[in-house]
Amino acid sequence: PAMALPTKSPAPPATKKNASGVGLTVEQVNANNLSPFHEVAMNTSGKFESKLARSRSVETSLGGKAKRKIPSMIARIRSVGNQQKWWIDHKEIHIQDKANPKLGDVSKVYEATWRSLKIAIKTVKHCTSPESTNQLIEEISLWSTIRHPNVVTFLGACSKEPMGLMLMLEDMPGGTLRDFLEDKKKKAKPLMRWKIASDVARAMAFLHTCTPPIVHGDLNPDNVLFTAHGQAKVSDFGLAHHHLYFRHPFPPNIDHTHRRHITVTIFCV
Repeated sequence: PAMALPTKSPAPPATKKNASGVGLTVEQVNANNLSPFHEVAMNTSGKFESKLARSRSVETSLGGKAKRKIPSMIARIRSVGNQQKWWIDHKEIHIQDKANPKLGDVSKVYEATWRSLKIAIKTVKHCTSPESTNQLIEEISLWSTIRHPNVVTFLGACSKEPMGLMLMLEDMPGGTLRDFLEDKKKKAKPLMRWKIASDVARAMAFLHTCTPPIVHGDLNPDNVLFTAHGQAKVSDFGLAHHHLYFRHPFPPNIDHTHRRHITVTIFCV
């Protein structure tokens, strides 16, 4: 008698993975157009979390993990900087007064020279903290993509012990907008007020029309600086991020009391 041939079991139906647009509806964002600057995940409570990796190259190199060993983190950002030609040999940097930096909330700013050019160097207060170093890496990777006359110019980055990772910026000798407002001797004329407001508005309009839009997140008089000729420029992108949420300005699970999500400070000149 003829032997019956074994029959193949039917293949399981193909399933379509929800890749880039995990947790987002089709109306909110087209998964095919989701920016590579972001890595979005759904946490255990079903709420959105944005890891906010700042660029394609940095996201690929660093991944989404916030905590890494600092030498490894710096090695990866150095690799990206070398590829993009903005990583600088620390031997070219000469810091003038290491004992008296300008202190911010989480950062220190030094005056320095680089190839006879006067510059500013930004570091973190706790250079042994992976979280602080990772935040500076994110700031560097975002700032390195921005070029505008009313944004403080990113010059590069380097690393040197014991200071750790260093962000190199153009020198802004004119001081801050807060200094300007608190100086009773400086009574700004209406034309000067209009110019300051116009400079800041141009910078913000540029950031908001990037693809994807960039939210500064900490615009206040301390982060508006002046050149020697009185041109206003926006600085400090430590809290900046790309705007992913089209229907809501921030993820629904944010802590509105956290400084990162406080509404932009409104100041009057």
